[in-house]
Amino acid sequence: MPEHLIRKRWIKLWTQETLQGTTTKELSYDETGTWFLLLCKAGDSPIPGTVCISEDLGYLPEQLATLFRMPLDIYLRVEGKLINHNKISKNGNNIIKIINWDKYQGFDKNAYQREYMADKRMLDKQQSNNKKSNKLDKNVRQNVRRQTRQDKTR
Repeated sequence: MPEHLIRKRWIKLWTQETLQGTTTKELSYDETGTWFLLLCKAGDSPIPGTVCISEDLGYLPEQLATLFRMPLDIYLRVEGKLINHNKISKNGNNIIKIINWDKYQGFDKNAYQREYMADKRMLDKQQSNNKKSNKLDKNVRQNVRRQTRQDKTR
């Protein structure tokens, strides 16, 4: 199955960016709820990062308001605010694109593996250094004991 047809069962919510970023500064709680519903809909889309029925057909605002169980006027207000705050864009076919979708939702397998291996190498190095340090500490303790014994025998 082509990757663009695989629907997500979950989306990433970035805690610090959500709690301390523009979302909470720009949007009220009901607007944030609508934003999260649009994110979920974009994850459950035939084209990830877009709210659409197909490649060339989006939802009417009335359809989204019904899906989200909210009055149309509230949905339209929030949609306009999200467009003004550059969180979404909308084309003539009513297809909504989530701005920065790939930045926050994308998964770069190679980058993940690079980070994982870098972290693993650092951990292995720390463990190796700890073993060397423990070995040195043991040698130092043995030398101190040996020296103490020699001093006592003199």
